Amino acid sequence: MTAKAHREVSAGKPVGKVSGDGVLDGKRCYGHLGGTLGVRLFERLIELGWFTQKEGTTTVYEVTDLGKVELGRLGVDVERRR
Repeated sequence: MTAKAHREVSAGKPVGKVSGDGVLDGKRCYGHLGGTLGVRLFERLIELGWFTQKEGTTTVYEVTDLGKVELGRLGVDVERRR
């Protein structure tokens, strides 16, 4: 979550596209989670240190060692998915 989004959430303001029932919109897009929910989830995983931006790129991210451990705790076999 961006600093601005965090401030807005802390202030009780909705951030991103929210459906009529107050749930963040998410969508399945080519086999991955997209939409506002997907973006916010990925931003949080970056904040947690589970992913890092690949040096010299603007759109490529890599799973960190911490991310491999934590994703493994959630049942995701990172090495098998590569």
